[in-house]
Amino acid sequence: MPALPELAQRLPLKAWGAYLLKAVVLVGIVCLVGHFAPSMPAPLVAVLWAVLSAVAAIGLAYPFVMRKAHKQSLYTADGYLSRINNGRTLRLVVCFVAAAVCMFGLIMGMPTWGAAEWALAALSIPIYLGVSIVARQLVEREVAPLYRTERVVGISWIATALVLCVIYLVISLALPGESYNTLLEAQLAAGEPFGSSSSPLVADAGKIVAFLDAVKMYAASQAAHSLSVAYPVCRMLLYASAFFGLASVLSVCYLSTAEVKSVFAPLPTEQSPRTVDALVKRYVAVAVALPLCLVAAFMAVDWQVSKASASGELTAAESFVSDQIDLAVYLIDGKYYEQKAVDDLVGSLQEQSAALSADAHDALVPLINASYDKRVENVDEYLDWYYSLPADYERLAKMVTGEVDDFVADQLSAKLEDGVDDSELLSKLNEYSEQASQLEAQAQEQLEGLALPDVPDWLVKTETALDGGFLSQPLEPAEQLVSAPVRLGISGAAGAATGVLAKKVVTKAIQKQFFGKAVSRIGSALGTRAAGAAAGGAAGSLAGPLGTV
Repeated sequence: MPALPELAQRLPLKAWGAYLLKAVVLVGIVCLVGHFAPSMPAPLVAVLWAVLSAVAAIGLAYPFVMRKAHKQSLYTADGYLSRINNGRTLRLVVCFVAAAVCMFGLIMGMPTWGAAEWALAALSIPIYLGVSIVARQLVEREVAPLYRTERVVGISWIATALVLCVIYLVISLALPGESYNTLLEAQLAAGEPFGSSSSPLVADAGKIVAFLDAVKMYAASQAAHSLSVAYPVCRMLLYASAFFGLASVLSVCYLSTAEVKSVFAPLPTEQSPRTVDALVKRYVAVAVALPLCLVAAFMAVDWQVSKASASGELTAAESFVSDQIDLAVYLIDGKYYEQKAVDDLVGSLQEQSAALSADAHDALVPLINASYDKRVENVDEYLDWYYSLPADYERLAKMVTGEVDDFVADQLSAKLEDGVDDSELLSKLNEYSEQASQLEAQAQEQLEGLALPDVPDWLVKTETALDGGFLSQPLEPAEQLVSAPVRLGISGAAGAATGVLAKKVVTKAIQKQFFGKAVSRIGSALGTRAAGAAAGGAAGSLAGPLGTV
């Protein structure tokens, strides 16, 4: 095979220039239409779509016509099979419909393209030219001159698209993969590129295209979990149709004017050699009528969709996508939250809050019991002092000044605190209170993270309003721990202070339990240490100090 430079010299520069000029103009128009389609008025979108479809249809129809030309040589000029083979109206219609579908998908997909996709669109022009040079060398010795272009175009179309796919695969391998846990995440990531279009039909079609893209993105993300190369491969496949569409447009650019005319010219026979000077009028009429019909159909459907949108009801596309996503949300403070995600959060918070409360109970109850038991044991020390002679004199002196109640209460508190260390209890209480506060803050942060960004109202299937304080119920056990130090009168700096619990916790939190035990023990001692009036007098004075405590 000759070297590429040598092979390139065989091709006329005029053909090269014609191809490049047509390719730059046509691909440029396709890219401009795709980029600005969301902001174009409906009639302009319809006309450009129809024109581009008509051009692309020629590239699709050319191989079919050339195959008919090859078969035509088998038939007599005036035979029935010759007349059947010479017809191509159905082929033109099928090719136009196929081209319209491809161009519509290409136009609708371009607004979401990034730098890599746009770069490949520009790179496709020289790639096609290089591939066509090689393809022509492959077929020039094997195929008759009349059919060489058909083979070159067919090979170049497929090869160019595959080269673009391979290049994009390499680029995708270098790009970070995107992960979507749910179809909803993928749908929100796909967005509404045509949401601002003035054409209701285009906007509606954009919703369907975005949903299909979301399905592909979600499937690619899930496949990547089991195979790391799966996401780049799936990403490449998503754009494969666009690359084949670009290649088909370039195929039209590769055809000469005579080859384009041959699509509408009579097929050659033995009696009538091939010529493109006389075109079959009915085929030209079909080629002109098809884009006009497409424009008329577009405007008619756009008007119908516009009427449906004006009624305030969901359009067919919106209903379809909404049914597939099946999004149920909570409306909290004007924001949307996915119901399932919020319900999962509530369930998780209930478990964490209950577990924290149970841990606090297991850790604090033994410390509290030990603290109370020690103070009850210290009642004997108080009684020994109370019945001592110095204590009688001291109480007598305080009675003169009217301070006997405070004096006896202070003595009771001091005796009860003897040998008691509540630092561990207070440290644990503050520790669990801090953990509970962190859990509450974490819950609010997680809830904010579940807010759905920019969810269109039409996508919401079910909506339920919730009060902003709905997290109080699952967090109730934790909230009890947060407020425990405050309810017990303990400040944040009192965690290591010995004796704080007796002065603040005992008197405010469990006064009934402790008071009952203390009175029982003191009352029992009074019955054995004093008699008659002495016991009665002591018992009478007992109520004052203990009542104060």
